Amino acid sequence: MTAADGAGEALDAVASACAFLAHLLLRPEAADAVAQLDPAFIADWPLARDADTVAGLAALDAFVRHPAPSDALRADYAALFVGPGPMLACPWESVHRGEDRLVFDRQTFEVRRAYAAYGLQAPALNREPDDHVGLELAFVGALAAAALDALERGDDGEVRRLAVGAVEFCTEHLEPWVPGFAAQVTAGAATPLYRALGLLLAGALAQFGPLLSTAVRG
Repeated sequence: MTAADGAGEALDAVASACAFLAHLLLRPEAADAVAQLDPAFIADWPLARDADTVAGLAALDAFVRHPAPSDALRADYAALFVGPGPMLACPWESVHRGEDRLVFDRQTFEVRRAYAAYGLQAPALNREPDDHVGLELAFVGALAAAALDALERGDDGEVRRLAVGAVEFCTEHLEPWVPGFAAQVTAGAATPLYRALGLLLAGALAQFGPLLSTAVRG
């Protein structure tokens, strides 16, 4: 395998994992689609099988084989990420890291600037916080996908620029708070699907930095 092949596989793995995880975190209706997954998807999960990932894939397999009812999935999503009442796993970075533990704090606007540096913005700008974990994962996935496109064009400078941006965003924004958030999801989930989400998120985050660094070096 050449260095370019290794970089391509790493970028594709990050982009694919981010897309799956972000979709589940941002859209409660995504749970119903996951219930229809081919079990082969689980076998082909793009990241390495560390302990969290193995446990997450086992929970995902259990869900796919015996899906929870839609109303139970909606209730689980709401309890974890929406409310009413205290959320079991609040999905906004500023609530975890800001001095006042509020949305639209300093971290929200730092994330907004990071998106803008690559020509991107949150879909509900100024109406919903930019630093939702699903949006942050989608951003890293978008950079990885764009880097993969640049790799296929032979634009090594653009590959490095995008991969470095993704590494820096992981270091500055995801790694300081998402491990704790993922643990909250795993502990609070009432259905195998969202327990799988917490575990897979923990496993993915531990792997993103090394994978993206492969593209930087490649």
